[in-house]
Amino acid sequence: RWVPLPFTVAARVLIALGSAQPRAGPLVAGVAPFPLVRGGMVAWSQSTDPGADGSSRSRVIAFNLTTRASNVLDSATLSSPVFAGRYLVWARYAQDKSFSLIAVSADDLKPVDAAKLLPRPASIQYLAGTSDYLAWTSTDLSDLSVFRFTTGTVVTFITQADLLHRVQFPARGVC
Repeated sequence: RWVPLPFTVAARVLIALGSAQPRAGPLVAGVAPFPLVRGGMVAWSQSTDPGADGSSRSRVIAFNLTTRASNVLDSATLSSPVFAGRYLVWARYAQDKSFSLIAVSADDLKPVDAAKLLPRPASIQYLAGTSDYLAWTSTDLSDLSVFRFTTGTVVTFITQADLLHRVQFPARGVC
């Protein structure tokens, strides 16, 4: 059972943002959320009921600690979000097994044209972000790709082809 509980130091307030067990109903199965905080904004991916095909489903949620406004930014089979550059970014997994990156402005949560801004990876398992970079692994963990916002370039590091040497990455994905 999990409940994200950010504590606002200035107000000395503890806020329950979600739970794996709704008030009426059973526990929701799925990946535990990895909440992240930037500039008074908390964002995470929260599991929901599975899709009709049995696939895992989740919502990317952003919560403003100052205004206490909550926004559901997306709902599908999604990764955990990361802050990367000036954006909040997550991966969406389609039924046809394709992958895409979705992004909103980290400042105002307005959608950005991720297709023009970000590369379209062949597969995505895990994401990580910094103020300058967005990184992801392939689903088989055989390579790690790093996108640099300032140059718009991607560098990919490929492990040995024997699949005994996989990219090690913190658990921040859904698949």
